[in-house]
Amino acid sequence: MIWDIYVITSSGICLFHKSYHKQWIDESIISGFLTAFASFIKSFDSEEEIESVVMRNIKFVYSSYDELLFIICADKNERDELLKKKLKMLRDSFLSLFSKEIKKWDGDISVFKRFESIADDIMKSHVKIALIGKDGVGKTSLLNLIMGENVGGNYTPTMLIDIKEYEMPVFNVKLIFWDIGGQEKFRPFWEKLTKDADIILFVCESTPKGVYEARELFQQISKFLNPTKIILVANKQDLPNAIPPEKISEIFGIKAHGMVAVAPHYRQRILELLEDSLSDLTSKQAFRELQEKEEMGASI
Repeated sequence: MIWDIYVITSSGICLFHKSYHKQWIDESIISGFLTAFASFIKSFDSEEEIESVVMRNIKFVYSSYDELLFIICADKNERDELLKKKLKMLRDSFLSLFSKEIKKWDGDISVFKRFESIADDIMKSHVKIALIGKDGVGKTSLLNLIMGENVGGNYTPTMLIDIKEYEMPVFNVKLIFWDIGGQEKFRPFWEKLTKDADIILFVCESTPKGVYEARELFQQISKFLNPTKIILVANKQDLPNAIPPEKISEIFGIKAHGMVAVAPHYRQRILELLEDSLSDLTSKQAFRELQEKEEMGASI
């Protein structure tokens, strides 16, 4: 879990701080780290390089730029790779928004308060993910795989919608999955049910018949689907006549990700795919808001 984010100067002034933890942590460790690192920002070998260090139960991920230090404090068990991605988004967003203010800063830290909403977007707490596709293609099996629940059971059609939640602590996010029924009678509801989805998992069966039927359906509903939100999952790759994901990508015109939703060892693959999508999603949201704020500032 991510606990705190900081932006401090080489003189030790904290320009921005946001806490996301609701539990006790040793603030003396954080204070000592900030004091020590602020004193030798200029000695870093490479500006913009992102490093990490663990002190007792806290992992510090940090990066310097000019005379600023950007820091994420998190649980020591959090993955370096994802923490570094988040820190890069925080650093780049802050510098883009405040590059002019920093050059002529008069000591008033309140000017940096407006960064809070952008930081919160990067640490967004809820993400809606909709699963759609024809009935029987394995949407519910895929969701069970993600949840770490029993996979490979008897097929039971989803009656319109089933909602489940999954915590992804490294992003400080709760994923809200909407498993939407694929029967023809439910498809008129797809547009409304996916309208506010952040990510859409379009699941197809990898057999020739399944792929071409899914492509036809995909073309029919593409008028209300945002292509940047779609992840194409080519399920049932274990079938003897399954079309490879590379070929399915050519047929659909977007990248397809091979999957066997009833095989537990595929769980890591789908979780990594979701992590990459979340990283991209939070980055886009933060910079979209950043642009809006800059446009508002220019009009004042």
